[in-house]
Amino acid sequence: MARLQQGDLTGAMTETQEAVETGSALHGNGVGNLDETVNNALDYYQLGEILRARKQWQPALRAFQQSQALSSRLPASAIEDASDREKLANLPARIDECIRRPGKKQGKRL
Repeated sequence: MARLQQGDLTGAMTETQEAVETGSALHGNGVGNLDETVNNALDYYQLGEILRARKQWQPALRAFQQSQALSSRLPASAIEDASDREKLANLPARIDECIRRPGKKQGKRL
């Protein structure tokens, strides 16, 4: 997260991809572990944010969708941090943004 805030997208991407891979492996080993599911959902959210900052809309969309799929399995009480709840609550808007891709010409509807 610090690298992203400093504008180091490459470093942030590397660290976040490693976290996603590790989290996915841990989540796969303990599907019932709520902490691992929360962490994995947040890792995918962070990956989506980095890809979004790089304007890589399709990969960002996939990361946000994976985050949403994981977080949808969680009871609200599993996400203790308010800022984490806010991030995950923002997923529909992030997904919509990726689908609409800023700068993409919207076709006229007849």
